[in-house]
Amino acid sequence: MAENQCVARLAALRKTMERSGADTVLIPTADYHNSEYVADCFKAREYYSGFTGSAGTLAVRGNEAALWADGRYFIQAEHELEGSGITLMKMGEPGVPTLYEWLKDHMPEKSVLFFDGRCITKAEGEKLSHLLAGKGISIRADLDLAGDAWENRPALPEHAVFLLDAEKYAGETAVSKLERLRARMKEKNVSAYVSSKLDEIMWLFNIRGNDVECNPVALSYAVVTKETALLYLQDAEVTKDLSDYAGACGITLQSYGNFLSDLPKLPLESGGECEEVRIWIDPDYTSYAVYQGLLQNLDRGIDRKLRKKENLDLSVLPSAAAAKIRAEEEKKLLVETPSPVDYMKSIRNETEIRNFRDIYVEDSAALTKFIYWLKKSMKEGAELTEGSAASYLDKLRAGISDYVELSFPTISAYGSNAAMMHYEPGADGGAKLSPEGMLLVDSGGHYLRGTTDVTRTMSVGPVTEKMRRSYTLTAVSQLQLMGTVFLKGCSGMALDIMAREPMWENGMDYKCGTGHGIGYLLNVHEGPQTIRWRVREKADSTPFAAGMVVSDEPGVYREGEYGIRIETILLCREWKTTPDGTFLCFEPLTFAPLDRDLIDPSVLTPHTRSLLNQYHKEVVEKLSPYLNEEEKAWLVRECAEI
Repeated sequence: MAENQCVARLAALRKTMERSGADTVLIPTADYHNSEYVADCFKAREYYSGFTGSAGTLAVRGNEAALWADGRYFIQAEHELEGSGITLMKMGEPGVPTLYEWLKDHMPEKSVLFFDGRCITKAEGEKLSHLLAGKGISIRADLDLAGDAWENRPALPEHAVFLLDAEKYAGETAVSKLERLRARMKEKNVSAYVSSKLDEIMWLFNIRGNDVECNPVALSYAVVTKETALLYLQDAEVTKDLSDYAGACGITLQSYGNFLSDLPKLPLESGGECEEVRIWIDPDYTSYAVYQGLLQNLDRGIDRKLRKKENLDLSVLPSAAAAKIRAEEEKKLLVETPSPVDYMKSIRNETEIRNFRDIYVEDSAALTKFIYWLKKSMKEGAELTEGSAASYLDKLRAGISDYVELSFPTISAYGSNAAMMHYEPGADGGAKLSPEGMLLVDSGGHYLRGTTDVTRTMSVGPVTEKMRRSYTLTAVSQLQLMGTVFLKGCSGMALDIMAREPMWENGMDYKCGTGHGIGYLLNVHEGPQTIRWRVREKADSTPFAAGMVVSDEPGVYREGEYGIRIETILLCREWKTTPDGTFLCFEPLTFAPLDRDLIDPSVLTPHTRSLLNQYHKEVVEKLSPYLNEEEKAWLVRECAEI
C-alpha cells in the first residue's frame, strides 16, 4: 500500500477518536466470531496498516501506532508496514513488549480504550479490563470507531447456505450430533450451549456457506438447549431446502442480525438435573459483546433467585456490593471451557476417513502433474512467474470432480520470497522464475470429500549445497514425525520434538508450529489438536486420538536467500495395544514426491532413508493410475530408491 494511503487513513481514524474521547483504539484481525480468515468487511487492521497477514493486532493512540505479529509474518510485515509510521512488534522476541504491556505503559491514567466488543473475545476483553483497571483506565466496547472512519467499507457478505449430505459426506446426521452435544451438556450439568464459532456450527448442523473467501462457512450463531436448537443466519442465506431441512431436524431458524438483542431475553431453560440456568461457552470464541448479553440474561435469573431464596434485593444495595454479589453468582452459572463440539468434530468418522483418503490421492495426483509440468517447462525455457505457476496448479485442482473452491489462496514463492511463510504473488504475477534455485508452493482445495493442504518445495534449476542440506534436514524432520509411534494420551507438545530435533541438533529452528488440524470441507486450519513445542498462554494439551487429521510441515526460512517447507497431511490411527497401553501412529494422506534433486543422501539417517523409500514406493503405486505414460515414467525415476 502506498504510504499516503495508510497515513491518510490513520489520520481520519485519529479524528474520529478525538471526537469520541478515545485515547487508544485496538483493531484486531477478527470478525464477530474470532475466525482466522475473515470477509473483506472485517479487514479493518489491513485497511489502516497495509499489513495483509492473517493474524495481527493494531493499536493506535496519539501520533503512535504499533502492530503485533508472530514469527510467520516478521519479514512480510516489515515490508508492508514500511512508510506507514507503524512500529512492528515481533511477538515472542527478546525485549519486545506484549500488547498488554504496551497498553499499560503507554496509556495515561483515567484514559479510555476503545474496541469493537463484537471483534474482541470474552477472554481478551476481561484481561484488558482487569489489566487497565489499576490505572483507572476504562474501556468502551460498544462502538466501532475503526469502522466509522473506514471509507467505502465493504458490506457484510450474504450467500445462500447449502446442505452436506450425511450419508455420502458427513457420515452422521445433525440430529445425532445434537444428541451427542446434549449428552455432553448433561455431563457438564448445563442447560444451554452458546456457540459463535463458524466452522463448528457448520459441522454441527451439516451445512456449509460461502461468506468467507476459501472458508465454506456462513456467518451464524447457535444456541442449543435440552429441548431446542436455534440457528441464527442472515435472512438472505436461508433457502427453502434449508427451511424444510431445519423443520425436519428440530432446528429453529432465526435472524442473524437479532442475535445480540435476543441474548438478554432468550429462554435458556432450566430443567432436568439443572436447578437453574447454566450456560456453556468457549471463552476464546465468544465475543465480549456476546458475553455481556449473556450476563444480562443470567442477571435476571440471579435477581429472581436471590429474592426468592435469600430474600435479598440487589437493587437496594450499594452498586459495588451488588456488582460483587452478581459476579460471584455469574461465575457459578457461566461454564467456560474449550468447545465440546470442536473435539467431537476433530475425530473423523469412517465416511469422512474414506473420503479423505480418496480425495487426497486425487489432489496429490494434481500436484504431481504440476511438479512434472513445472520442471519440464523450466528445462524447455518457458517464461513463468509465481502467479502463472499457481494458476496452472489451480486449474488442475478445479478439474477434480467434486471441487468446490481453493482452501486458501495458493502460495507460490520463488527464491527469497519463500522466506515469507504466507507470501502470495501480487496481481502483477509476482517474481519471474529463473532456471535456478527453488519454488515453494503451498496449496489446497475444498471438495465434497474433504479439505486438502499440501506444500512441496521444488528445484527449478541448479541449487547450492546449503539449499540441499536445508531441504534434506526439512525432509528428515517431516519423515521422522510421520513415522513416529506414540502412546495414546500424547499431545502435540509431546510429539513436536520428533520433527524439530533434527533442526535443533544443527542449531536451526522454524518460528511456527509443526502441525495443525484440517477441517472436512471447512477451515484449512482447525483445532483443537496441534503440534508445537512452545507453551502459549493457553497451552494446547489436547491428546491425539485415532481419527484426527493433522499437518506435518517443518521448514527452513532464510531471509533474503530462500525458504523451504515440506507439508504432508497425516491421519492418526491405532497401531497396536500391548500390556503397556495403546499405541498410535500416523498414516500419510498426502502422496506427492519429495524432490530428488534436493536430497543430500549423506544427511539422511538409516531410519528416515527407509521411511523415504517406503513413502515414495506408495506414491508411485497410488498415483500411477492418474498419470499419463510420460508423467508416470518421470515419477518412477523421481521415486527410485535412494
